[in-house]
Amino acid sequence: MAELATAWMLKRLIIAYRVEGWSGEVADKKLDSKTRYPDVLDDRVYGVDSENEVIEYLRLLPKYDQRHKSIKRRG
Repeated sequence: MAELATAWMLKRLIIAYRVEGWSGEVADKKLDSKTRYPDVLDDRVYGVDSENEVIEYLRLLPKYDQRHKSIKRRG
């Protein structure tokens, strides 16, 4: 779960198989209510059942181009 949360926070494309366990729990869901990519209307953890679906979602990779820059201190 830590890897999923970190990838989400770092604005990465996430693909999860619909199987038992955390992968299946988060497949097809957003991990929080934040808007990570305004241009990606259905931004979520993309759930898949086959390698062909993985390949289809990998075509979204160019849209996921933001990168984490730094942690800003508050106060």
